[in-house]
Amino acid sequence: MSAPASAPAAPPTVKGWCPGALRPMATGDGLLVRLRVSAGVLTADRLRAVAALARAHGNGLVDLSQRANLQLRGVTDASLPALLAALDDLGLLDPNPDAEAVRNVIAPPLAGIAPAPVDGAALVQALEIALVGRTALHALPDKVGFLVDDGGPVSLADVPADIRLDTLPDGTVRIALGGTASAAATAAVVPASDAVDTALAYAHAFLMLRDRCTPSARRMHDLVRQLAIPAIQSAAASAVTPSRTAPADPSPQGKVDRREAAGRKGSSSSLDDHRREAAGRKGSSSPATFETPDEIPAENDKDDPFRSLRDHLPLRGRIMAHSPLAGPALLGAHRRFLGVGAPFGRLTADQIDTLAAHAPGGLRLTPFRLVLLPGADRQALPALAAAGLVVSPDDPRLAVAACPGAPACPSGQADTRGLAETLAPLARRIAPSGVTLHVSGCPKGCARPAATAVVLVGRDGRYDAILDGRADSPAATTGLDPAGAADLLARHIPKKEGRP
Repeated sequence: MSAPASAPAAPPTVKGWCPGALRPMATGDGLLVRLRVSAGVLTADRLRAVAALARAHGNGLVDLSQRANLQLRGVTDASLPALLAALDDLGLLDPNPDAEAVRNVIAPPLAGIAPAPVDGAALVQALEIALVGRTALHALPDKVGFLVDDGGPVSLADVPADIRLDTLPDGTVRIALGGTASAAATAAVVPASDAVDTALAYAHAFLMLRDRCTPSARRMHDLVRQLAIPAIQSAAASAVTPSRTAPADPSPQGKVDRREAAGRKGSSSSLDDHRREAAGRKGSSSPATFETPDEIPAENDKDDPFRSLRDHLPLRGRIMAHSPLAGPALLGAHRRFLGVGAPFGRLTADQIDTLAAHAPGGLRLTPFRLVLLPGADRQALPALAAAGLVVSPDDPRLAVAACPGAPACPSGQADTRGLAETLAPLARRIAPSGVTLHVSGCPKGCARPAATAVVLVGRDGRYDAILDGRADSPAATTGLDPAGAADLLARHIPKKEGRP
């Protein structure tokens, strides 16, 4: 039911920075410790260890973020030191907070497992090592992120990033700035062997040019919009960095310098810091080759993500005999993996243990709030479903986006996850696919920036409803309780189906 509108609540706090493990963030349920897992790959043993640490040092809840990171919740000031020591022993910490913050890379989830035009795993490894090793780039804002799409069976075309490395059908790599594959501006197309150095040159260009924007650019799309691509290309040309020899330890994560594990990043490095690393453009070389595995699935296998397709996504062309998958289409059984979703982006420690029990090839994190289990048996799906995990694209919970809400988030003014679970069946009846309901604890709308058919925004323990808008759009109805919210959704089910 609805209630009279009350005075506007105080605006939610915008943090403006991203947490890590070495810089945890205070939330309503304790400290949030974000793990930037290198290349998004975890073994079953590490999964079990993360579950045990979530229980021992947090509240047993772990979020899967939209940038394919794991977030341990409910950590306290008292439990944090022991947690960091354990994570360090597992090799899941970076050398220092700035290295952790700059290593913001979304990796192709099946790199090294499924055929692709380039070796995505090698690109991600080289990019992560370079970001950690080139200290001038540690001045990048926390939210500036990179993405590597190797052109394999999992498409990252609709995942936004500040600097994209999108593989083209011929094995070259398109460097694009500020958005999804279709929205980002093309800056260069280079051989795969030059892709990392070129991407880093544009990262340097961002730092060189951001203060020319008003206000100072915080993300790459700000730079593109205000200065345009030619100016950015010119700056990048003066900041192309040479290849560096990889360290003996190929992982950018390692033992922590605890003297640096506190405080925020300092001011950006000077223009000279970026030009100091400039050493002229490398000569072109042949595109990297990638050996196709012997096992190529049959084209008539209806469950096969690699079956032939004549019309691929833009920029992808006829890369291989497969149709690229993304989002809910990854759920369930496929030839090389099982796709399993985290309900509303949240996993319990027990669910992580269940995943580990069915992960012979480890686990791959994705930016779709689901994970892939390479080599897992499809017979594991009933056990995964019984654990409360999402294993089918028909699951009604996929119709709802929900943030942590109150009390987990200090900005949240109402429960979100519980209401989302209750309303999911109604939300799915509004439309047969896609997200039709966004439940947000406050007007920030962190879980979903896009417009949605119905948005419920928490306010003083109740909900304001927005139709076909965002969480910060004007409300059509205010002061709904859960029953009133359910009635509003029921009224938006198409008439041909009728009310429940």
